[in-house]
Amino acid sequence: THDRQLRKEERDFALRRDIYIDATEAFVRCAASFERLMDLSIPADKVGEVFVEKIPVISKMHVIGEQAVVTVGAELAVEIGVLFQELLVKRVPLDTARGSIRNLDAQIEQAQVQKTKILDMMMSHNLEQAPDPRRFAVLQGNFDFHQRIGQEANSQRQEAWQKLIALQVSFGRDCMDAISKVNGLSAQLLLAMRGELGYPFDDRAYMAIVSRA
Repeated sequence: THDRQLRKEERDFALRRDIYIDATEAFVRCAASFERLMDLSIPADKVGEVFVEKIPVISKMHVIGEQAVVTVGAELAVEIGVLFQELLVKRVPLDTARGSIRNLDAQIEQAQVQKTKILDMMMSHNLEQAPDPRRFAVLQGNFDFHQRIGQEANSQRQEAWQKLIALQVSFGRDCMDAISKVNGLSAQLLLAMRGELGYPFDDRAYMAIVSRA
């Protein structure tokens, strides 16, 4: 009976430890999404997929954990969710600015294509035995029009880039602030988990390191 009870306790301990390890990894993955939000080449909804994937893993911790772990874990989960939603809203202007730049790039490219076509037509016209000045004037007018369109788009593109850079700097600070908040709660959760599992740990030294990060 004693051996059976001992084996049960060992299995329970191993299960609790494994769930905590998985939950810790899940929280790390969710927090890492804040950094991924800064990469505008990754769609915001793609970044958010990690939450759908990791919620079941975190939920297991709430079922098996003791009060300290469950309390800090729930606070961390809520904080990560709130911060992520706030960052999603703050990222919207950046995605809009990036979309504007792509549109301007398309305008610049199209203007260059049209200019090349018109230049070919002007060259062919000049090679004719009896070139028509009026037709050449029309071609020149069309060339000037597309050149002006390209120049205006290029100027707008430069302004849009400057705006996007400023937005990225500000957004980057917001993301780093969010990561700092999550790191603090993550450290508290790790201390609670190690305390419950009975692992020796210098919590003061660890918290001092986290506070400097």
